[in-house]
Amino acid sequence: MILGYTQITDDAGDIKRQNDMIMSYAAGHSISLQTVYSLPSTEKLKKEILKKGDTLIISNIARLGNSMFKIRDCLTYFMENGISLVSVKEAYIFTPDEVGQRMLDGINLALDIRKHLLSYTTTKSLARKKAAGVKLGRAKNTSMKKLLDGKEHEIKKMLARGMTKDAIAKRLNVSRTTLYHFWKKKKEVI
Repeated sequence: MILGYTQITDDAGDIKRQNDMIMSYAAGHSISLQTVYSLPSTEKLKKEILKKGDTLIISNIARLGNSMFKIRDCLTYFMENGISLVSVKEAYIFTPDEVGQRMLDGINLALDIRKHLLSYTTTKSLARKKAAGVKLGRAKNTSMKKLLDGKEHEIKKMLARGMTKDAIAKRLNVSRTTLYHFWKKKKEVI
């Protein structure tokens, strides 16, 4: 079967443009579409509709997902399940054969390079900041200071009334761990 897929978006004009691109491609290549599905994502297509040997026509490759990883995963699914894909805008024809596998390998290579570049640039940037004397990482005890500073007197009163530490933590809307750490630091005050 040859099917079309338009991604449902908030813009009704966008759905019409997608549909027009698919229909124009089909007419220009003398292809008879069985149907065009309008869905929010390709998940239902993959799980319930597409079968081995089917061809899916989409307006552009970005309709498969909002990241390269999602697009790669979708293409991998098509490859593993014998489904062909035509992306009209980019003129990609992805087939579940050696050519399709090479395209998928290229995408995997690009994602791998991207991951390594991101790691490299992050490492270099952190090294530069460290060399410039910037203290890296989360500031220690900032949340505890912000949440409980100035409440020593209130905590002291609750303890005098016989409240448990668990109850005090709940009343102050902090975790028990935060209260215990604060307790250790401020033992002489409380």
